[in-house]
Amino acid sequence: MNIYIGQNIKKLRTQCNVTQEKLADYLSVSYQAVSKWERGEAYPDITTLPALARFFNTTTDELLGVDNEKYEAEIQAFLDEHNRLKSLGGERESRDLARNMFEKYPHEFRVMDKYMWGVFYDLDYDYDNHQNLPDWRTIHADELIPLCEEILSDCTDDEIRFSALQLLRMIYTGLKDFATAESYSKRMPKSYSQTYYEQLEDIYSENDQDKNMYYYQFNIVNIVDQLFSKIIFLPYHDCDEKNCIRMFKAIIDLFKAIFDDGNLGLFHWEIARLYEYTTEQQIKLGEYEAALNNLDTAADHYVKYDNVPGGTKYTSVMTNRLTFERDKMYSSFKNGICPYQFQYYTEDKRFDPIRDNPRFQSILQKLK
Repeated sequence: MNIYIGQNIKKLRTQCNVTQEKLADYLSVSYQAVSKWERGEAYPDITTLPALARFFNTTTDELLGVDNEKYEAEIQAFLDEHNRLKSLGGERESRDLARNMFEKYPHEFRVMDKYMWGVFYDLDYDYDNHQNLPDWRTIHADELIPLCEEILSDCTDDEIRFSALQLLRMIYTGLKDFATAESYSKRMPKSYSQTYYEQLEDIYSENDQDKNMYYYQFNIVNIVDQLFSKIIFLPYHDCDEKNCIRMFKAIIDLFKAIFDDGNLGLFHWEIARLYEYTTEQQIKLGEYEAALNNLDTAADHYVKYDNVPGGTKYTSVMTNRLTFERDKMYSSFKNGICPYQFQYYTEDKRFDPIRDNPRFQSILQKLK
């Protein structure tokens, strides 16, 4: 049986906004003793339980966590359902689920984390016509900043703490308080080598060759993924069209080298984006035939992405320990990405110069 009394004392103390010192004074123990209880390094004497229960106006059963197994099962069921909805593109449904759970458990850090990100990326904000609106990162700052600070003060889960730090950094950047944003960023790991999966690769190099190779491949793919997320913003950093095209081609070639057998899985989406961004730059240069060639290739990859089943194993030499797990991915596309791209190409004015070309219409039909 798991013993949850330390977690429960901390949870109740936080809910009641009581310091360790105040609780220690009431029980006639040191605040260091209370701290050890909450960290699970020691347990309160059995004779202390009635006084603890009276102080928090609860029962000894709740203190001991008699119902905690049921509680943990409820939280895990919520997390599983939240992830399932996100993987299916159910942004609004996952947000509403997190809001309802947060109302029930407002100090459960795992719930808080999902709730905060659902609030932050406001689905009702008009991102396309935001010129006269506040910065989207700041519209819920008054609610989110105290929640993040509560996590940093009381949560011991590093992943949730880093999530709160990232959220605070984004909010304060939106508020143009760059010094505060930087102060939160400094509390994150300083280099990629300090990240969790890089550490696992190093650990298993000593004792488990299979796991070491898995994380070796995972980290290679993750680095390329991070590089992709940087390269796609080149057009917004005073990079001219020809240089953007050159860099997009370099990353496409890198993807092709890593996935040398063409089995890209998840990364069909990323390589499609790179071909699409190349198209947009070529349209600006008036290179319409080249643009159509690349847009056609982008559409092929979008179609392949939508049709790759979850559980498909990667097969190239550099990825053959990995599996494409669609159900663990967050997606904004309920019905696949092709319908979204069809609408984007149909409505966006950037494609006007090639819109009347029969090849453009055939590309739309692929996506439709």
